[in-house]
Amino acid sequence: MNSPFIEQELLPEVMPAHGEWAPDRLNLLVYAYNTHLVKPRTCRGPGRTARPKWKRRIGMESTNVEWFAALVESMGEKSGLDLFRRLGDNGVAVRTGHNHSAVLVAAGEIPLMLGIYSHDAERMKAKAAPVSWFVLPPAVVLASAVAVSRRAPTPAPRRFSTTTC
Repeated sequence: MNSPFIEQELLPEVMPAHGEWAPDRLNLLVYAYNTHLVKPRTCRGPGRTARPKWKRRIGMESTNVEWFAALVESMGEKSGLDLFRRLGDNGVAVRTGHNHSAVLVAAGEIPLMLGIYSHDAERMKAKAAPVSWFVLPPAVVLASAVAVSRRAPTPAPRRFSTTTC
């Protein structure tokens, strides 16, 4: 990717060293909660969410491997993996789809969801849903990108009839 706008618009940390593609959006992973069901201070720590009072009240997004790895690394491997074991023992709901997860929080089906995109929670809030969110360190931001192949094969010729019926 070679554009005069890349350096002025994007953070250098999000640019891949190979330069083959550039991110077109950054997704912040957050902890979202239903404001009718959860008091903000009761869930502000990874260790707190493994307590018995949270049994079957927490969800996680199944595809957030980067978030999982960052959390385990920041806590230390033994402590981090122990936290996830305790969450599993507590009946964590594992779901796929960040937007779907935000909807489940808004509906109250899952009071606290670990690792959805901040813009999905904000979209729910804009619709007056009882959703709020926060970030716990380490903050995880995922880059998404669109790329154009520089060696794409020539497309096949069109095989449409030009006659009308």
